[in-house]
Amino acid sequence: MSDLKRLPPSDPIYISGSLHVDQARIAISDLVKDLLAESQGRSESDAIECITLDQAINRILAKDLLSPIDVPVADNSAMDGFAFHGDCLGNSEDIVTLKVVGTAYAGKPYEGSIAPDECLKIMTGALMPPGLDTVVPHKFRNAGQVCVAPTRFIVEDGIYDRFVAGFAQRAKALKVGAGWEDGVQMGPMANERRPEAIEKLVAAAVARGARLMAGGERIGNQGSFLAPTVLADTPLDAEIMNEEPFGPVALVNRYAGEEAMIAEANRLPFGLAAYAWTQDYQRHRRLAAELETGMLAINTTTIGASDAPFGGVKWSGHGHEDGPEGLQACLVTKTIHEG
Repeated sequence: MSDLKRLPPSDPIYISGSLHVDQARIAISDLVKDLLAESQGRSESDAIECITLDQAINRILAKDLLSPIDVPVADNSAMDGFAFHGDCLGNSEDIVTLKVVGTAYAGKPYEGSIAPDECLKIMTGALMPPGLDTVVPHKFRNAGQVCVAPTRFIVEDGIYDRFVAGFAQRAKALKVGAGWEDGVQMGPMANERRPEAIEKLVAAAVARGARLMAGGERIGNQGSFLAPTVLADTPLDAEIMNEEPFGPVALVNRYAGEEAMIAEANRLPFGLAAYAWTQDYQRHRRLAAELETGMLAINTTTIGASDAPFGGVKWSGHGHEDGPEGLQACLVTKTIHEG
């Protein structure tokens, strides 16, 4: 493709271009025809509903419909390893709703779940061993590459030392490897760039005073495996405390009192999901009222259900998926006044 700019291996591939709406309409129409041909008996409306954004973008790219334009990459919308000018799909008269899942820079103009940055609050009175046995596997599932995986662990002073020691011990015990191997509990990262990016974030945090309690480096020289990592006492000005690492990294910090813990939980401009452990019902209610998050799980790691709205606040999304609220973006509101 003439306008494909290939960057160094550590960076994603970017496409900078614009798309003529009529050409996009033809490309999507061809995609509908292909879907109809692949599935006999499927109606055209069903085929249209089954089109994913990935399919639409890939079809447009495959047909070389992007024309070069001079726009900074920062002004584009990042999606699945590509950056493309937002007008390519946003201006199409045939596309009613565009749902984006990605970083804040990809999704801020659109409706969807974006910019995950989750906090886990561990309060005094939590059942320590059972709590850790639940929390640690939840943190490291899919190598931490889950939009609602907890990242910042905000722990009250009274249980901090026991908590961080127990967390690190369990992280070190996790077996990392290929998913088809017996006993493996955590697999690789999404691509070969991610372990290197996480290693740099961890090294920078340690240089600023964070304590490396577990992991922090790649495993072997094949694949994209990174050891489950635990950092303690990470300064707030470290990059990893302000950006979503999206990987197997747990940031555990000590806080004195509920007010300080809530202030830290609400400090960043993200708010997809939060978790809290407490046996104090009054604290339970205060957290539910004061935490700036789209979803809150208290004394559980369950954060989603098909009948419950899924979405964030602040930079972590506009709109919802699932539940009745998830249908609102697909509906047209009509107000009728009669006399």
